[in-house]
Amino acid sequence: MEYHAVHSSRVVSSMMGDQTSLRPSRWLPPMAGYIKINVDAAVKKDLTAQGIGFIIKNADGANLLAVLQRADFPSVVAGEALAIRQGLKEAISMGFQSIVMESDCLEVVQLINGVQSDGEIFVASIVEDIKVLMSSVDFISCSSQGR
Repeated sequence: MEYHAVHSSRVVSSMMGDQTSLRPSRWLPPMAGYIKINVDAAVKKDLTAQGIGFIIKNADGANLLAVLQRADFPSVVAGEALAIRQGLKEAISMGFQSIVMESDCLEVVQLINGVQSDGEIFVASIVEDIKVLMSSVDFISCSSQGR
């Protein structure tokens, strides 16, 4: 898994019959007055390094904050949850109250949104922290943006 520059186009492979076509995936801005936080977790292929990252942008697409940091976590789902928690903490500390959060990890998004209830104990505690943080803002949505 790699960190992806959220503000640049990514190429997504999709199957069409016997052919594979490539289509660009673009970042979509939040509504005016909102910020968007895109998060990701990464594990080096040889498992020697792990990290989390997030980027906060406004409705004009301007970068407000970008963070990449080493982190230890037991699974990619846990890493994504850590990235969400850290991004949300930073956005709140910057005074933002209308937040759109995106992760490419459907499982952690479902845990946060209450669609799924079982998960790792480590992840469950992080998800509880995220829910407490979410309760302190005026508006927040958390969704999965597939790769």
